[in-house]
Amino acid sequence: MLPEGEGKARDLLDALVTGSQKQVTIKQNGEDVLTTITNSDSTWAKLAHINSNTFGQAVFELFEWKRNGNDAIRNMSAERAADIQNDIMEVFESVKLAYDGKGSETIGINKENSQTNYIGMIGKNKQERVYTMKDNKGTGRLDALFGKKVEDDE
Repeated sequence: MLPEGEGKARDLLDALVTGSQKQVTIKQNGEDVLTTITNSDSTWAKLAHINSNTFGQAVFELFEWKRNGNDAIRNMSAERAADIQNDIMEVFESVKLAYDGKGSETIGINKENSQTNYIGMIGKNKQERVYTMKDNKGTGRLDALFGKKVEDDE
């Protein structure tokens, strides 16, 4: 069951699924049929929720690492290729889990640049914001909030 923000949650899920679809050709009854499937790797990358301008490059390198493991059979004996491919896939899964762990973090440096994760966004239907007020000398908090100065009041 979806929480109180059910409409927004459904819209988010619809956008995620639609953005992760790809068309593939499959054989049905001896004929090639074009069909649409959801690319689970694309969905995983979209849900990572990591604020870094290099995350896309890191995901690219990770999937290149996986592709190289799948390519091992073309470059060596079958027994050795299977062993290397297995090792590469284990590292691939470990790095994916590390990215998942990083994407679930919600507290930033000194709690001043907090962000919520997707589960929090859907469940609470709000995003946490932290405001820092700087108090001017000689003014109260209310005056500092409205930007008044002591001279203005005198």
